[in-house]
Amino acid sequence: MALGTVALISGSGTVLAADDAEVSALRREIEALRKENATLKGLGTSAAAPVPLQAAPAEPATAARAPEKDAGTDSLALERVVVSGKRGLQAVKDIPLSISVISGEELKREDAVSLDAITKRLANVKWNYGNSQTSNYSIRGIGKIANNQAADPSVGIYADGVPFAYNPLASFNFYDVDSVEVARGPQGTLFGKNTTIGSIGIKYKRPSFTPSSEVTLGFSKYDAQDYGHANGSLKATAVSTGPIVDDVLAYRLSVNADRGGGWIINKYNPDNQYINADRVSGRVQFLLTPTADFNARLSLEVTPRMNENANIGSTNFFFRPTPAFYTNGDANLALTTEGRLSRGWFTRNASYTVGRDYLSQRAINSDSQQGLVTGTNTALLELNWNPSDKYQLSSITAFKDYYFNAFRDDEGTVFDVQTAAGNHIKYQQISQEFRLGSRVEGVVDYQFGLLLLKNANSTGSNAVYGSDGGAWFATNSQYGRLDVNSAGRSLLTDSITDLWKRTPSDSRGQSTAIYANADWKVSEPLTVNTGLRVSREERRLTSAAYLVEQGYGSDLGGANNGGFDSDASGNLAATNTAAQLLIANRVSQRYFGKTYGSLSAAERRQVADAKSIRQGRVGTLYDSFEAGVVNSTLYTWALSPKYKFNENVTGYVSYRHGEKAGLPGVLSTTGTPVSYEIKPEKNDAFEIGAKANLLGGDLVVNSAIYLNNIRDYQQTVFFVDETATALLRQTDPNATIQYTSGAGNVPKVRAQGVELDAVYTGFRNIQLRLAGAYNDAHYVRFERAANPVERANEGAFRDISGHTLPGASLWSFDLGANYNRPVLGDKVFHASINTAYLSRYNSDNSLSNYAWIPDHSITDVSFGIGHGRGKWDLNVFIKNVLDDDTVRNRTWNAYAPGFPRLFGITFSSRL
Repeated sequence: MALGTVALISGSGTVLAADDAEVSALRREIEALRKENATLKGLGTSAAAPVPLQAAPAEPATAARAPEKDAGTDSLALERVVVSGKRGLQAVKDIPLSISVISGEELKREDAVSLDAITKRLANVKWNYGNSQTSNYSIRGIGKIANNQAADPSVGIYADGVPFAYNPLASFNFYDVDSVEVARGPQGTLFGKNTTIGSIGIKYKRPSFTPSSEVTLGFSKYDAQDYGHANGSLKATAVSTGPIVDDVLAYRLSVNADRGGGWIINKYNPDNQYINADRVSGRVQFLLTPTADFNARLSLEVTPRMNENANIGSTNFFFRPTPAFYTNGDANLALTTEGRLSRGWFTRNASYTVGRDYLSQRAINSDSQQGLVTGTNTALLELNWNPSDKYQLSSITAFKDYYFNAFRDDEGTVFDVQTAAGNHIKYQQISQEFRLGSRVEGVVDYQFGLLLLKNANSTGSNAVYGSDGGAWFATNSQYGRLDVNSAGRSLLTDSITDLWKRTPSDSRGQSTAIYANADWKVSEPLTVNTGLRVSREERRLTSAAYLVEQGYGSDLGGANNGGFDSDASGNLAATNTAAQLLIANRVSQRYFGKTYGSLSAAERRQVADAKSIRQGRVGTLYDSFEAGVVNSTLYTWALSPKYKFNENVTGYVSYRHGEKAGLPGVLSTTGTPVSYEIKPEKNDAFEIGAKANLLGGDLVVNSAIYLNNIRDYQQTVFFVDETATALLRQTDPNATIQYTSGAGNVPKVRAQGVELDAVYTGFRNIQLRLAGAYNDAHYVRFERAANPVERANEGAFRDISGHTLPGASLWSFDLGANYNRPVLGDKVFHASINTAYLSRYNSDNSLSNYAWIPDHSITDVSFGIGHGRGKWDLNVFIKNVLDDDTVRNRTWNAYAPGFPRLFGITFSSRL
């Protein structure tokens, strides 16, 4: 090797040559990284670490082995680096907890920017299907049905140390990522917010004093499918970093754009494709290092409001014939969509048929479906100060908001049944966290912290009805009496046309917590980790239900809602006032041309039917009502002794306890709202684990056996409606107990199993990775679960104690392989394959027998060539290469298809 060159590392450990300019650049980069690391490291724990991992600079994903020195090389000493996946597991080998790590470089190469794509590569972690507002995440099978506007997430999500106190905050793209880490079990004694099930932490790349810029441009297109044709997607990411003032102020600018069509066509509007992408986001960071003992980082991120078509028919896209029989063999006599569409009102549109349009498996046909509008903004200020070698003070101040507006077409047809339906949400949170870390040499490393977090969520559920709504929602009997003459048809049309009901709620939360964590060094091989957190939680809820617009049928309301009162046959109530009787006469004159008193019995019944149809959509109305404030004191603790058997093997046992805040609820079944309380959720988690470097370091294995016992698991349940029962028993002391459904508590849930993370690098040029789990997550006691629709004739609820939790697979694993080989001198060929497998699970929160999703696997591949020093890279990827068509969600008469095969190509250039 010629003088003036240096050995550079490749994925295989093969030595590549670099010229003098590259050597100088590499020296500057290493020196800058060392300086930044010394500044940020403090006591060895990053202030913004999303999980309890030690801070470390990012390393190239292709680095595998230490460079071999050449006698003629420059004397520059390069530190030993390892493959990113292996390094991630090695980094957590001293943490007595089940943790998984994946590098940002791996995610970038596989075009994984959403948490859906990211969690496929992590053991026992799952994204649960839904739109931006309804999707969520589970760990160990727990968390899918813990979605509630006012409730804390069971699975905590962090971005750069900032806790997301609301699940939808994680529904956007994650780009320019350094690493993603998952910690399982209760969290909260070391950082951030308390969580009962675990946490997912995303760490972004930081500003650097070494100038560099990178641009990535990609194009992708779904394979031609029965679902329709897409127009392709364009993705672009640009990153620039460097000094503004040498050694004092640095910046990092990251911009991501993701635009493109979907693969499901809406025949009503062919340009309205599902699931499309419409995302643009930008983040700028500034790092200030005026002294070696102090640094400050400011991060600002903006994701403007975007419009994406993500759901129809309450997130199911295609429909199947409704079963004719219930589970017990009884005939299904309920009014179905197919039955409604067979009415003359709808068959007059001869170009629309049930078989060709509503039950089409190739495209949807919906008139009023619009895109979901979402957006978010983030501001973060992080301060770190090392007053001495033994202390580090940190502060993280953050603001985050979220906007969501949905216009669904729940019935999924071209008819004017609903002009709008969905939630309108405005959320924001502000948090302040302080941390103090220190150590007593050879005795204990400890950290104290204080978190203050306030959030507010303003939600409004809207339902707006169109001119076909009356004919759609009428019972068969009502329709038969009304669709017989012009007066009846006018009553059908006017009953709910332009009726707009809004059900707003305003939830507010405040958390004040103090926590401490310590590693006690009992002896050289034995260390005991202890942690304690005490938090004071306050939750408030205000709700209402009112009509924004009365629509055409305002006179058809009840006496308390702008109309008049009558019985089921249309006979006027004696309680009507003179003004209300005038309204009744106005109705009769409008539709029949005579006074109400001269109407025939059949005509009065038509009026009563129209009033009944309207009341069914109006439901209960009430003024703004504030539920009782729920205050709770929550405790989180951890006791985790670990024993280092030798340099390569560490074992641990762990007992962790976590709690989630209780919250208020509102019941309005009687027309008079009352408040009730949902109890805090509590999890006792036990683990036995081992972390080992074997075969001379070529094999890294982290494993854990776990047991989670969860009490008062928060989800939708049936419970006694005490107010409704008491009201009935005023006139009948023996009246049946009334039940209602709402957010509540399941007495006991359990998750138990085994987790494994392993990386093997013993083969030349190849890295193998396995993340797998056996997980038994089930209800231990749940006596009042909502009956699924196929059991609707058996009562409102049933006992599902012993049943597996919704969304929980018994087996799951992710198997990946990376291959890197030097070619053509200074080039590197790379390829990867990743297979994610899930055994069958039930996608329905009520555990419908129709909702089982069979076991399936998704395989993604990528291959390409790049410059050995990362100056450029060309990568081709195929997602779902085997075109697995397993559905994502299913009910007894509808389903959401899986994502079809996707072809893509990306080109990156680094300056």
